Amino acid sequence: MKRADSTRVAQLEEVTGYTFKKKDLALTSLTHCSYHNDEPEAADNQRLEFLGDAVLQLCCASLLYREFDADEGVLTRLRAALVCKHALAGYAGEMKLAEMARTSRTETAITEGRLSDIYEAVLGAVYLDGGFAAAYTLAEKHIKGILSETSKLLVDDKSALQEYAAKMRWEAPVYHSLHAQGPSHKPLFASTVAVNGTPAGEGQGPSKKEAEKAAAHAALQKFGQIS
Repeated sequence: MKRADSTRVAQLEEVTGYTFKKKDLALTSLTHCSYHNDEPEAADNQRLEFLGDAVLQLCCASLLYREFDADEGVLTRLRAALVCKHALAGYAGEMKLAEMARTSRTETAITEGRLSDIYEAVLGAVYLDGGFAAAYTLAEKHIKGILSETSKLLVDDKSALQEYAAKMRWEAPVYHSLHAQGPSHKPLFASTVAVNGTPAGEGQGPSKKEAEKAAAHAALQKFGQIS
């Protein structure tokens, strides 16, 4: 391994707090596919990025499940905020991964998207080299660092819809329960919600409360507040 590459790996180990058993794996995680222009035989980090994305999703879901007693919709919004491209680029920025990355000599800048890819690749490499516990330790450090910024998402869909209607100075959401379907021991309830006097969403659930939450979720999607 070249001296410059050994330096990159040493820097990566310092910022991650993890010592790689397979140094080549660490180097690969820092290698963008454009580097093939300089060294056609060099392995790039695209496969590690694919793996790291899945590992990060699991790390984030595991942490949120333990930390917050919230419903699925809230947890999903939290996870989306914590693993979005902008957030990952921020994690990569904290680690100064741009300074360690191997890219083509013709590349003059590393975009936010590329930074997020490198972070996922590094996490994937840590997972392969040290297992889930090592990857979780790394991801947890960054996820917890911005959790406070996402606390505003810790509201259920009905509350979020109520707040949105108030913000738009609309009439408050009005829910209407429909007839329950299915067997008595396992009913399926349905509900609709109107916002500002206009039908906005409908949903189903094992209880009236859950059906109303599902209807609120559909309304938030209609208004472009969640994906």
